[in-house]
Amino acid sequence: MRQKNVESESPTKRPAGRPRSEASRTSILDSAYSFLRAKPVSAISTVHIARNAGVSTATVYRWWPTKEALLLDAFLHTADHEVVLQKEGAPLERLKEYVLQVGRFFIGENGIVVARLLTAIQDNAILRKEFLERVCSPRDQEIRAVVREAIQCP
Repeated sequence: MRQKNVESESPTKRPAGRPRSEASRTSILDSAYSFLRAKPVSAISTVHIARNAGVSTATVYRWWPTKEALLLDAFLHTADHEVVLQKEGAPLERLKEYVLQVGRFFIGENGIVVARLLTAIQDNAILRKEFLERVCSPRDQEIRAVVREAIQCP
């Protein structure tokens, strides 16, 4: 008689290790962003980010494959909360408010982070590709959609 394969009957197999903690993830992102405010990308280490966040480096690498991916997510975590293209309202007013938000973001304390990332992408092809795909392209598409909407408005 054949033995049943218990694993194949399980509808959802839980990944190995402890479940991921959203609180740990947020702490890591906040820690990484604080380092981006204080140091250039090349001077930031995953070990320091993990220590500052109160987690192990293994926890960091469960969420992000590289330091650069983590730093980009940390930037997006902050930028996506502070620079928001509204979905409602007159298209030109929404664009105007968005441009003002971007300006405030760049000239405020977050501007140094943007400068550091832009500097780092010059020498790091992977970070440059990710930055273009995850930061520039989605925002470009959002803005183009609102511009098309504004053109169609009477």
